[in-house]
Amino acid sequence: PYAKTNVMQLKDGQISEIIIDPHLLEVNAEKFENLVGDDAKFNANKMIEIFKGKDNDFSKAVCLNAAAGLIVSEKFSDFSDAYNFSREFILSGKSYSHLEKIQNVWKYSWKNNKKKIEKIDVLKKSINLNSLNEIIDKNKSFTDFKKKIQNNISNNKSSIIAEIKKASPSAGVIIDNYNPVEIAKIYNDNKVTCLSVLTEEDFFLGNLIHVSKIKDKINLPILCKDFFIDKFQVPLARSYGADAILIILAGVSDDLANELYEEALKFNMSIIVEVHTVEEAKKALNFKEALIGINNRNLKTLKTDINTTYDIHNVLVNHQGPLISESGIKTKEELLDLKNKTSINTFLIGESLLKNLEKNSIFSVL
Repeated sequence: PYAKTNVMQLKDGQISEIIIDPHLLEVNAEKFENLVGDDAKFNANKMIEIFKGKDNDFSKAVCLNAAAGLIVSEKFSDFSDAYNFSREFILSGKSYSHLEKIQNVWKYSWKNNKKKIEKIDVLKKSINLNSLNEIIDKNKSFTDFKKKIQNNISNNKSSIIAEIKKASPSAGVIIDNYNPVEIAKIYNDNKVTCLSVLTEEDFFLGNLIHVSKIKDKINLPILCKDFFIDKFQVPLARSYGADAILIILAGVSDDLANELYEEALKFNMSIIVEVHTVEEAKKALNFKEALIGINNRNLKTLKTDINTTYDIHNVLVNHQGPLISESGIKTKEELLDLKNKTSINTFLIGESLLKNLEKNSIFSVL
């Protein structure tokens, strides 16, 4: 079914001809039917098979089209090279890995996360708020998250909020044999300032019970890191021993952000208001009692860029509370560079520590 194709290209006022002969590439199809698509679901499944590495007549057609795109975009000048590159890349599984990341970004949009909302509704019906208040009143393990960081700032010391998580949408599973208490002990031995414990269950494979288990063994302030979309989550987190909550401005309305903020203050909790853009940073200045975290990770793409801290820092310099640079800090040198070029002394670090817990030079800044 494959035939020689003459392609005419108009560029810069000049017409050139490209001859594509699949037979020269030893490309052929046994049956024309093998190249025929169907409805959207059928075609999508075919593409997923190819992205996972299945080589057939359909995949050859896809690679021919990909090669043509590489030629038109001037990534390649020789069609044979473009075709071979397309086959190698598409059938290697790299395309499928990239597709999974895109799917994770889409699933990661907690604003309209029906599953999350349903879980909270079930908890609200099954847990009495008065019983939460009783648990909170009896808990003697609470520590002042914000004050501990402020004390370090007063003494010109750096603070590290060390993150504990099993997985993330960007990295997948980080630690197979996950033991949050043991990780907390290592952090405590390395004199970290506070802990950030992922309690979100679907994307980070966390659980609120991890906060309680750590608090039973380690006397460090804990940030309950989750997607807070209902004020009920605030006393719930407090009842498990959390000292601070996270409000991600990109994920909540202005009204909900205010509601969560006021609720956290009511329960004497510290609040990190997280921003990623200048516009969000300006809004964050309204939360006078909060710590403000600059997230170097773009939650739409999951990519990190340390320059985000530099770009946003100037908007926040007059904020009275601590500023935090979050995510993407990989080395001691990057941390010190951020500290020297900004007024920021506090850093939230996760994957870089988790991947090298025992001998990490980042701890030496403490």
